[in-house]
Amino acid sequence: MSALRRFASDHEQGILTTLAAITYIGASFWQKSLLNWIVGPAWLLAWCWGVPALGRLVRGEPVRPVRPTGAPGE
Repeated sequence: MSALRRFASDHEQGILTTLAAITYIGASFWQKSLLNWIVGPAWLLAWCWGVPALGRLVRGEPVRPVRPTGAPGE
């Protein structure tokens, strides 16, 4: 595993949160109505949950975690 890929996997949430902030601020330069308390959290949620889910979907992996068989409570 390359050093960049290892760094990215270790710091995935921080990288996604930073990218969400950068794109949100960048988009709000052109569309001022994005700067509100509803769109901001939705934007962050879309980046921190939606982008990894989309990546897993593209790679053919399950979007939701798969429970191991024989888990407690079954």
